[in-house]
Amino acid sequence: MRIACVGFTCLDRIALVPQFPSSDMKIRTTNNELIEKGGGNAANNVHVLLKLCDRTDTVQLISKVGDDDMGERLVGEFIDDTRFVDTVVVGKGSSPSTFIIVAPNSRTCIHTTGTTPPLHSDEIEVEILEDAAHVHFDSRQTAAALFCANNVNSEATLSIDCEKVRLHENSSDAFWNLTAKCCFVFTNKTFPFIFERNVLNLSDEDIVDMDTSDYVRAHELMLASEKFEKAQFIVSTRGSDSIIVSERGEESFCVDVVNSVSEDEAIDSTGCGDVFISAFLYIHKVRAANGVSLKNAVELASLAATSKLKSAGARGDIISKTEFDILILERSEKG
Repeated sequence: MRIACVGFTCLDRIALVPQFPSSDMKIRTTNNELIEKGGGNAANNVHVLLKLCDRTDTVQLISKVGDDDMGERLVGEFIDDTRFVDTVVVGKGSSPSTFIIVAPNSRTCIHTTGTTPPLHSDEIEVEILEDAAHVHFDSRQTAAALFCANNVNSEATLSIDCEKVRLHENSSDAFWNLTAKCCFVFTNKTFPFIFERNVLNLSDEDIVDMDTSDYVRAHELMLASEKFEKAQFIVSTRGSDSIIVSERGEESFCVDVVNSVSEDEAIDSTGCGDVFISAFLYIHKVRAANGVSLKNAVELASLAATSKLKSAGARGDIISKTEFDILILERSEKG
């Protein structure tokens, strides 16, 4: 089984602070250091999948970094794992980075894009997609992602992480063409309503009055649209609030976040969404034979996501593979 992740790779620099600084304020980090770890949604997905997948599985990263020291470091974080399939393109320029300020109950990201041009379809060889059983898109590197979606083998399934409408060359067409090909759709708490406004062309006054708690309505609009014509289900994560799941042809339902981390233990929520998606894909694709229901898969993925709260950065520690596999077997509907 091979899962390919297409999208973003960067370096995260994390500062843990006792409070978010106000203007002109001088403040010290709580741990007296600036933490540097790999980041970027697609690369984070690969990191988690390598922690969970079996020895016979492979995980592929299709992304782009610069030809600077940072780019070499980002690819090097995975290179020692024999299950990692390196299809990262190295371009001329500096690699992207994100500075993350983590204060109690808040997280602020300051992104620097770097000078390396985005991944282009001409830089991707079609043959690298032949062995992929599933391809996940973080919705960045949109034009290249659409190229992958159009050239993946016919047996592969596709998924996408929607945070906002990604523009390519001042056009959103590539993004919507990409969403239309994906059978699993993951969103953050705001995207369903971003989509709803886009579809209905609401005025500013309508937007103010719109009920942004009605996820079922927003999901129904998404599933009815040609922009999500192949979507089997939509999963919207909302931080510590319940997860909203809508399956095509079935009633929507809520899933409470399974949090085994106390408030005192929680350090940083960075990357929890990436852990959720990766854990879900692992359950659904690699462990599909166990017959875990959609609801149980969402619950288990949320448990994996919250386990990351104990550590700083998107590449923090998560639940062990052994413990997670036991929980999956316990939730199996067989027998």
